[in-house]
Amino acid sequence: MVAPVTALRGKSVLILEDHALIAMDAEQMITELGATAVALAGDVDQAMRLLDERHFDFAVLDVYVGEKDCFGVAETLERRNIDFVFATGVPSSVVPLPEGMTPRPWLLKPYDADSLLKVLNGETMTGSSSHIAS
Repeated sequence: MVAPVTALRGKSVLILEDHALIAMDAEQMITELGATAVALAGDVDQAMRLLDERHFDFAVLDVYVGEKDCFGVAETLERRNIDFVFATGVPSSVVPLPEGMTPRPWLLKPYDADSLLKVLNGETMTGSSSHIAS
């Protein structure tokens, strides 16, 4: 088990992920990193409903969820000043961000608790206004 990180201790976290096993692994990692509440959303619509119903301090967003991308959820999080990271199996160099979106850390799947911890500690680079560096 990874020691809890202060950034997530006592926090509520939203995970947008359409693959159940990955979502459960992420939930376990985030709980081990100190989060007290974790909500799983299997699609974009469910994530948006959860954002309307609850407060979150942080989010992990799968970039491609089914037939949709997560950028609408990401824009909502940005408007609410909620920090988040992208998590996907697609390299960041091939995924353009929507115009005006702030670059965010990028977790390349499969990721582990150490990779997530590095992101939370600011050890993962972010890129330009159009792409996030891997």
